[in-house]
Amino acid sequence: MRRRLAAAAAVLALAGCGGDGPVSAEPTAGTATEPETFTARGTLTLVYGATELDGGGCEGDEGYDDLRAGATVTVTDSSGDKVALGNLRRGEVVKGTYSCEFPFVVEDVPTGDAVYSVEVAGRGEVDFAEAQADRIALSVGQGP
Repeated sequence: MRRRLAAAAAVLALAGCGGDGPVSAEPTAGTATEPETFTARGTLTLVYGATELDGGGCEGDEGYDDLRAGATVTVTDSSGDKVALGNLRRGEVVKGTYSCEFPFVVEDVPTGDAVYSVEVAGRGEVDFAEAQADRIALSVGQGP
């Protein structure tokens, strides 16, 4: 048993020897690297047509039933290709109003386009630039 371990240790020790120089951890040409990305953050405010939930929070009602926690948030690039998905988070009642505000976060949006679009639950796209990605403000609905 000792001989096998000694032989294995010798092989491992020699594995880094020889060749054309030191082993490098640097990527070489043609090696795939992770694309650079950013995170889009914002809120969707449902101005009117929300219901307050037992236990707190709110969601859409009266034709806005699709606006609730978990609704899909889609980001597309300037070519119209879907590049990232997220979801609405739990809505919170905006004090003193009939409004419900849903935060959202969409991670891993690839960098490099001048203009992106965000769409919530298929309700139409709104354009934004990467520099605006940390403060996207959307609104739906009309007051009474």
